[in-house]
Amino acid sequence: SLEQLQHMIETLFLGRNGYWFILTQTGSFLAYPQLKYKTKTIFDIATDRNDPGLADAARKIIAGEHVVYDYRNEITDQPSWLISKIITGTPWSIVGVFDQG
Repeated sequence: SLEQLQHMIETLFLGRNGYWFILTQTGSFLAYPQLKYKTKTIFDIATDRNDPGLADAARKIIAGEHVVYDYRNEITDQPSWLISKIITGTPWSIVGVFDQG
């Protein structure tokens, strides 16, 4: 179920090392470990952080592309990698964010 999927993603929070989220085909978060971002889209975060590279990566992700993007994590503010992969059979992508340190 969707609730079980959300619970799994939210409990996979890796603390200071990283986290996972599921992105819909519109850029909304289907599951996200931080409550303050659940009502935002990835484009909102890119705008809030003045990060056009993140917006470009988001457009590629929602188009179904595999993305690896270097950026500053919005939660830890550390240099990080954002890595995405389409979830087969769905219009969604799973995205991992991992601090480079």
